Amino acid sequence: MNELSDPTERVAEDSVESPVTETASDVSTDVSEPAAAAEPVPEENAPVEIVPVEAAPAKPARSRTERREQAAADALRGLIRDYILEKCPDVLEQSEPLSFTLKVELIPGEPGEMSFTPHLRKQLGRQVQTRSPEPLLFEEGAMYDFQEEKTDCRPSDPAEVFAGYDSMGRPQWSSYTQVLLDARDPEVDQLHQSRGRPLVRHQRGKDLKAEQLGSFGKTSRTYSLLGQVTAGFYRLPPAFAKIAGGEKLAFSFQVVETRDAHGKLRLRLNTLAGGLLPVEVNDLLQDRDFRNLAAARGEALRALEKVEEKALAASSMRDSAGFQAAMRRIPGVLYGLRDGLEGKSRGPGRGNPRDRKPANDRYKADLPEASAGEFFRDAERNSWVLVGASGFAHAFQDSGRYVTSFPVNPGLIESRILSERWQLGASGAEAVLARVKETNA
Repeated sequence: MNELSDPTERVAEDSVESPVTETASDVSTDVSEPAAAAEPVPEENAPVEIVPVEAAPAKPARSRTERREQAAADALRGLIRDYILEKCPDVLEQSEPLSFTLKVELIPGEPGEMSFTPHLRKQLGRQVQTRSPEPLLFEEGAMYDFQEEKTDCRPSDPAEVFAGYDSMGRPQWSSYTQVLLDARDPEVDQLHQSRGRPLVRHQRGKDLKAEQLGSFGKTSRTYSLLGQVTAGFYRLPPAFAKIAGGEKLAFSFQVVETRDAHGKLRLRLNTLAGGLLPVEVNDLLQDRDFRNLAAARGEALRALEKVEEKALAASSMRDSAGFQAAMRRIPGVLYGLRDGLEGKSRGPGRGNPRDRKPANDRYKADLPEASAGEFFRDAERNSWVLVGASGFAHAFQDSGRYVTSFPVNPGLIESRILSERWQLGASGAEAVLARVKETNA
């Protein structure tokens, strides 16, 4: 018979709680002020309570008219922003809203046509200018038209240079060949020789504005052309020739004086190249055949920056004499650019470039000692040529008016005498030489 345990014994044994259970019971019931509750740790795979989020109110549906109006506004905003970013990005930094009034013309019909009258860029230009801290008269690679109030006047042909303002303040463009022919330049034939070198010429600002009326910008200081150096022709690489529309390129390098809205002086070196935009000109000057030209332009830019710095310093001190002295350095910048384009060194052997006479002043040093035996009749150019001791020849008209100077060497002089282009002892030589000395005394 199996031996059974006493049931009372078992009950007594089961009623005894372990110390661990007892301690846990004490902690959970006897602490009157519980410690800060720790973040409960969810049990693994416990269900997550989802709190419903109130949905945002739906936008009211727009009508077809409203949608089309918004699309038109978006397109117009893009056009206006692009124009301001191109012409005067400072305007977009203003905190106040910009208001524009635009005029359009609608031609009835189905569907009809609409256009801006005048064109959008012209309407924007006039209104943006009033909000700009700097007048929008200057645009790199272009000239200002005082009559039309346009800033984007450019030569259309790569062989054209700026030939001067007309009486109404409109820029005039002409073939470089024609410009030199009109000036009776004795070296114009170099332009079209297979191995001819580029011809570089300097022109004063007052000569280029001689026909311009004062009421159309002649005396303006917000845009004033102070001088110009022309150079050409340069043979373009095929890729650039295709863009420009021709193989031969002439440059017009100009110094332009402008003022901002506060009257602060700005001096700009403007580079004009027909058929090419400024970014394309910069790319062209990276070509190895244009490195000398790029170096000459870079030197002129640095020299002009120094002139501007000195002029502004004098202006801030109200030193009018110092300001004028600084501005008188501008012709020297152009002469230096001309010499650089001609490949003339500025090394120690040539002395300080500021001490050298400009080419169109060298004839004054040669005139006092000139005799009829050095005075030639140029049968081809219908002019008179004086061969000076400075290594330059000087051309004059019958009236005695000076035309230009150019370097010569014994070989050139001999070839022109043998070809009978230059005629020594021509009739009237002494009388013309007398008029030359009298006119240019």
